[in-house]
Amino acid sequence: MDRHAYLIMGHNNLLVLKKLLTLIDDERNDIYLHIDKRYLNQDFFQLKDLVKKTTITFVPSLKVNWGGYSLFNCELHLLKYAIQTRHIYYHLLSGSDLPIRSQKTIHRFFRINSGKEFLSLYEDVGDTAQNLERWQLYHFFQNFIHKGNNTFWNKLLINMEKYSLSIQKKIGVKRHPLLKITKCANWFSITDDFARYIVNEEKRLKKLFRFTLHADEFALSYLLMNSDFKDKLYKPGYMRYIDWKRGEPYTWHKEDFDEIMSSGKLFARKFEAEVDMGIVNMIYDNIVERNK
Repeated sequence: MDRHAYLIMGHNNLLVLKKLLTLIDDERNDIYLHIDKRYLNQDFFQLKDLVKKTTITFVPSLKVNWGGYSLFNCELHLLKYAIQTRHIYYHLLSGSDLPIRSQKTIHRFFRINSGKEFLSLYEDVGDTAQNLERWQLYHFFQNFIHKGNNTFWNKLLINMEKYSLSIQKKIGVKRHPLLKITKCANWFSITDDFARYIVNEEKRLKKLFRFTLHADEFALSYLLMNSDFKDKLYKPGYMRYIDWKRGEPYTWHKEDFDEIMSSGKLFARKFEAEVDMGIVNMIYDNIVERNK
């Protein structure tokens, strides 16, 4: 049986995460769940009872900071656990994602497109000022800054980061002047071969991207575009429906149901119970019926 691995990065969106786990509970899947160390509580371990048909592995929790290398390190962390068993595909999702197709349809899609790598490359990122700053300067403090935290110490770290970057710009720091910039979304569906290649390249990736802002968006595309795996890239992208025009990203609502379901994608994000649990329930009911 061709097995798939679902790698899930969860934090505080427990209601949506419960729906996600139920929808991917299939005898052909294995689930690897990481919960951000900040949000660990007893409720999360009750999630195991939701899974009836497959296995769920709770990987040891790390503290993850938005924009920091810790986010990419968490992805590596999940991959290391998942590749201990061979899987046909590894799907990285957040706890705010949902499948929008049945498991039968998803498995059939990847069987038809077997061997392809599903990442979404950003076009024309080139040497834009914003990306050069993320790539070429040292972001020493980003891995300790907690987005949305208004404490004195967090504000101090933010100011230290700004001051550090200002000095580096003035003296002309360029960490990797000869490397070509490439960038992709951090969510993926990748083959076993590429998953193992990523893990084997951990030391090189850490050396290159440890102090990069949004390292998760640069590291995978760097490996992809500097290897033979680039010839296996699925050009339509990573098969996730995400709206970056109305938000960062936009949180879906009930009135978006038809748009989501007619997108032709396999997964969608993002969903927040506090914003609109109605759309979560609508998709859940639809996929439960299809999974039957």
